[in-house]
Amino acid sequence: MVPMWTCSRRNLYVSFQNAINDNIAEWKTEMAEKSQKLTQLKVDVATLKENIGKLKSQIVESPEEMKIQMEKMKENVKNIKLAIETADERLVGLQSNVQGVTHSEADIQLIFKLLQDLQSSMNKTHQHQEEVSTVVVRPNSTSTAVYCVTVLLGAQTKWLT
Repeated sequence: MVPMWTCSRRNLYVSFQNAINDNIAEWKTEMAEKSQKLTQLKVDVATLKENIGKLKSQIVESPEEMKIQMEKMKENVKNIKLAIETADERLVGLQSNVQGVTHSEADIQLIFKLLQDLQSSMNKTHQHQEEVSTVVVRPNSTSTAVYCVTVLLGAQTKWLT
C-alpha cells in the first residue's frame, strides 16, 4: 500500500503538471496570435514602404525644384487659357459665318422666287407676242388692228408688273 501523503503529492503533482500544460497551451496560442499579427505588421510595413517610394518621386525636395515646377505649371495654365481664348474667338467667327450664310440663303431664295416670276412673265409675254403675230391685219380695218395690239400690249404690261 502506498502511503497517503504520496497520493496527495501525486495528485498535487498531476494538478501542477496540468496547470503548467494549460499555461503552455495558452502561451502557444498567444504566441501564434502574436506571430500572426507580426506577420501582418511586416506586410503592412512593406506596403507602406512601397507607397512611400512611389510618393517620394512626387515630392519636391528642394525649393529651387519647387519654383521650377511652379513656373512650369504657370506656363501650362497660360497655354491652356490662350487655347481657350483662341477657341472662343474661332467660335465667334464661325457663328458670324453661319449667320451670314443664313442671311445669304434667304436672299438667294428671294432672288430665285423673283427669277421664277420673271420667267413666268417672259413666257406669258412670249405667248402674247405669238398671239399678236397671228392676228391678221386687214387693210381697211386698221383701227381694229391697232385696237387689238393696244389691248394686248396693255395686258402685257399688267402681267409684267
